[in-house]
Amino acid sequence: LMGDCSVMKTIIKEAPAGNTAKPDWGHKVKVHYVGTLTLDGTKFDSSRDRGTPFEFTVGAGVIQGWSEAVPTMRVGEIAKFTICAEKAYGASGSPPKIPANASLDFEIELLSFLDREDVCHDGRVLKKKLSGGDSESWEQPNWRRGGAGPRRLRDARFWSAATGVSPERPRGRDGAKP
Repeated sequence: LMGDCSVMKTIIKEAPAGNTAKPDWGHKVKVHYVGTLTLDGTKFDSSRDRGTPFEFTVGAGVIQGWSEAVPTMRVGEIAKFTICAEKAYGASGSPPKIPANASLDFEIELLSFLDREDVCHDGRVLKKKLSGGDSESWEQPNWRRGGAGPRRLRDARFWSAATGVSPERPRGRDGAKP
């Protein structure tokens, strides 16, 4: 996978032919995995043994090797990844199960992924990036913000364009303003 052989991949089971999409940085993925020490094959962790898939966001909250490995997979694929210590737990290890400077093997099955960002962090508004661009130029709308000025006008235009509703503040079920 990596030119320096820090992450190596062996496909155990190919994904179905129609599954061509791969997760990317920032996507939420769901996997099953079994982790073993490369040195002697000792199992140190397994989502399969727990009976619950592991969910994470690529690039956050997992070892670097996983954030490089999982984006190479397609849904339904099962692969074995050998990850060098520097892209796993390094010199500190993860006692008591993972010793210092240990290379790790992971058998990973990609079950699913979501290619949208949860903007409000509650599942109600999802944003999908359609093309490259300057992520700094995007602003989260805030139509509840009072006061006059360009911000309110910009938010009202967004609300109108996104919903087809008049740029006035939205009304409740009974027609009254909230």
